[in-house]
Amino acid sequence: MAEHKVLYRWSQEYAKRYDELDQWRESYKENCSCARAIEKAINENYHDNRLDTDFAQGIIAEYGWDRVQWVLANTIQQHSEDGRFSPENKKWAEGFYMPEDDILWHYSAEAHPGLVNMFVDRVQKEWQDLGLFNRTHCTDEGDYEGRLIVMKPSSLKDRYKTPSSNFSMRQAASDAIQRRSAHKWPDIFSKMMNMPIFAEPILLV
Repeated sequence: MAEHKVLYRWSQEYAKRYDELDQWRESYKENCSCARAIEKAINENYHDNRLDTDFAQGIIAEYGWDRVQWVLANTIQQHSEDGRFSPENKKWAEGFYMPEDDILWHYSAEAHPGLVNMFVDRVQKEWQDLGLFNRTHCTDEGDYEGRLIVMKPSSLKDRYKTPSSNFSMRQAASDAIQRRSAHKWPDIFSKMMNMPIFAEPILLV
């Protein structure tokens, strides 16, 4: 599986402040490309009052899970008052932090909202079929002894978005946690992650 371009999650102003404009620009261009690809695919796969959402896997393969979900969540947030997006999908979209940029609309997928909503449903089903752990399975209470450590799916590269890569036994994660303050994650974690800064561990109940 080819590596996807890293999704830059912060604002243009933040990128300027920390000399990361190149990363921001590359991610911005890829976000726009992803939104246009979604629009094109929806238009091409809507026939006879029916949307064939099988194209979802191709979009995900091209742009990666993180970016596809980011663009879709942004699209819904940009149209939060539109009743053609389901309450469930609006709630899902609210779980994504969007930076305070005035150009977020540039990578909003501007196909028919009802069809975009159907596409979101399909992407979420594909995501659930991966069988990954998330915060609904976890707790932040207690210590790490005897627990499994679950990494946020968004911190993992797509090739590692599998249940077996989603968690590790306590010892390996404990070592990583101890080294985090020095920004020295073990090789196994750094190879699996998109951006270590987002890789906060979650405790599995």
